[in-house]
Order: sequence, then structure tokens, then C-alpha cells
Amino acid sequence: GLDLEEYFLPQINSLNKRKIVKDFYPADISSDYKYWVNLIIKECKKESLACIFLDQPTAYKKNISKELKKRLWMTPPNQDYTLSLENLIYVSSMYNKWLKERISTQNLNFCPLADKIEPNTSHLFDDCHFTEAGSKKLSDILTSYINLNFKTIFN
Repeated sequence: GLDLEEYFLPQINSLNKRKIVKDFYPADISSDYKYWVNLIIKECKKESLACIFLDQPTAYKKNISKELKKRLWMTPPNQDYTLSLENLIYVSSMYNKWLKERISTQNLNFCPLADKIEPNTSHLFDDCHFTEAGSKKLSDILTSYINLNFKTIFN
């Protein structure tokens, strides 16, 4: 089997270790992402399911802590290059913004998380994986969202 340390350790701190920095500023999000999100939306509406969409908290923010910045590795993974932090902020924000707009226009439930999880090692292990404290914070935010919107969600 794949040893996690063997896979992970050479990739960690990719923003600083990888010498080649590439730019990737797509004009739009991927058609695959749109396809799958739209399929999920369709299912939520068809079955009258209690669906709640969440945006993706990441470490890709201007105020990222120095400790967390050293732990980044999905910039992207398994490559000899990295994207710049500004570029990663651009792409992740683009996806989160699209999702929020798409869900709002469909009158479905959207719980914003991205701006509520601070980019530091108390909340995140790396680019987007939560620590125990980060998971607790996420669950508190989601619980309050459900409590505040209970009638709308479960009508």
C-alpha cells in the first residue's frame, strides 16, 4: 500500500520548495464541476430533499499564518510546479462565489463557511483539511445555520 508519509512529506511546503511558479487564471469554473453541482441541485428539487450547500474553507487567504503556509501541498499536488498564493486565492474564491450564486438563484439553502474558518493551524492542518478545533467550529456554524433556517430547510 501507499505510505502516507512517503506521499505527503516530499510535497509539503510546495509554495516555497517548488521553483517553477505557473499562472492559472481560468475565465470560468470547470464544466465538470458545473455538471455535477447542477445534477445535485436537480436531485434536491426532484426529491424535495433537505439539502444544504456549503462553500469550501481553504488556507488560501491573504492573512494565512506563516505556520500554515509551510504546510501547503495541494498547489497542485504531484507536480513539479506551484501556483502562487494569489492564484490559489483567485481560483478557490471563484468556485465558492459561483456555488453561492448558483444555489441562491435556485432558492436552495446555502451556508457560508469559507470566511468563518481562519487560515491558521488551529483550524486547518493544511490547504483544506480541518483540525479537531476546525471541525468543531464548522459543526457549530452549520448547527446554527440549521437552527436559524429550520422551517425553510424542513418545510
